[in-house]
Amino acid sequence: MIELHHVRKLYPPRSRHGQPVLAVADVTFDVARGEFVSIVGPSGCGKSTLVKMLAGLMDITAGEIYVNGQPVCGPHSDIGIVFQTPTLLKWRSVLDNVLLPLDILRKPRLAFTERAEELLRLVGLWDFRNDYPSVLSGGMQQRAALCRALIHDPSLLVMDEPFGALDAFTREEMNLELLKLWAGREAGRQKTIVFITHSIPEAVLLSDRVIVFSPRPGTVDSIFEINLPRPRTADLQYSEQFQAYARNIRSRIGVAANAAVAQQNTPRPTRALV
Repeated sequence: MIELHHVRKLYPPRSRHGQPVLAVADVTFDVARGEFVSIVGPSGCGKSTLVKMLAGLMDITAGEIYVNGQPVCGPHSDIGIVFQTPTLLKWRSVLDNVLLPLDILRKPRLAFTERAEELLRLVGLWDFRNDYPSVLSGGMQQRAALCRALIHDPSLLVMDEPFGALDAFTREEMNLELLKLWAGREAGRQKTIVFITHSIPEAVLLSDRVIVFSPRPGTVDSIFEINLPRPRTADLQYSEQFQAYARNIRSRIGVAANAAVAQQNTPRPTRALV
């Protein structure tokens, strides 16, 4: 469903005398339809930049990105996006926030009323549909943001550290809610998900594959197939197989980081003066 070929992103200098910053370098991978893929790596390695390019929110410097066989040249309607902060509009009710994409896409609200109720009931927010975001907890707000991303029934869901600001208990709850929504068992709507996270256990719990990014400039260092049974529960995290995956991924991130430091510290050859 998703293809990235030699994708590169170079940011221009921030100041007159500054240097351009290469954030992403030569990223190539693909994602199958219905697959759940997580991307992990050290801070500043270009994960969020890649997500913005995939969603059409940022231009690429070089390379190609395709979604459903079409080149990504800007925002497209068959995608839902969830960021780290819920970004709900405080003057709109929970239900109106969930329905916001329909207003932007100029689709009739009435046709999606049943879908909105289905999503809000699934995440336990139907009783709060007429309340404003200020009365909701952080986890509840992120649930509403997730419903908003799914209201127009996109085939692709892109999530940039959506649960990073939540406490551990709420984060675990949200992981399990996301797995239910991803599977789409209640309505045959399984999504393709690209998920950015700093949490290795979270990536292992959720994913079919985990892609490890190198330090900046970010590129694909390694890819791990997560062959754990589904449906998954929180208790799976205590199994030896789960722990082995987490150790191997953590080790690989460390190896990639050490290699990057060693490369930076390698003296550059100097030209002899004649």
